[in-house]
Amino acid sequence: MDYETQNRFITLTIDESKEMTERILENQRALETLEGMKQRREQEAITAKHQNAQRLLKPLAVVNPYATKLTFPANTLRARRDHKKYLGLIKAVAFLHQYQRAVKTLEEAPSTGSGQGGEKIEYIEVIPSDIEKANRLAANILGQTLEELSAPGRVLLTHIRGMVKEKTKECRFNRRQVRESCGWSDFQVKTHLAELVELEYLWAVSGRKGKEYVYELAQEIEEAPRLKGLKAV
Repeated sequence: MDYETQNRFITLTIDESKEMTERILENQRALETLEGMKQRREQEAITAKHQNAQRLLKPLAVVNPYATKLTFPANTLRARRDHKKYLGLIKAVAFLHQYQRAVKTLEEAPSTGSGQGGEKIEYIEVIPSDIEKANRLAANILGQTLEELSAPGRVLLTHIRGMVKEKTKECRFNRRQVRESCGWSDFQVKTHLAELVELEYLWAVSGRKGKEYVYELAQEIEEAPRLKGLKAV
């Protein structure tokens, strides 16, 4: 997605590591056994229970009495949108716990001259533990919005760094070496190597029609950013 569209969403990514693939394959094999069939039926029952629980949620308003005490880093322009996502995340946590909260009622004053009574609005309030839960989620999820690299690009960069460290003499590498080392497809490697070159995490030492593409690391890798400055109440 282009930048203006992407920053309107909370972006989640999947784990594309070899270890996760091995776990998925192992689970797929286990589901073919008798124990796996029983496990699948138990999972279906749990899923149905969660779906039924969601259907019990009422369309209550959520009020955050601690909103004015919260903080959010304002060092980027997109913070204007990310801040709303953060506040919405807090409200979502509180909304899911509505049966553990007292439901309060706001009675609006009657409209002047209309002869009609005021509307009653039912609502629940955010408590400090909701903010703590939202902060833990936001540190990772919204932290990705500070990242100029895509999640797969960051994974590939970290993998390349480890691969280069294992080399004792030569720190340059080509696409084939990257494919064989990380097990990614040619399409994945070409796509995210191009991203790393464009953002100047790698230098393309050579590579054009008829010649192999050779790269080297352009700089040390920082850790993936986390959203900092969120305040617990």
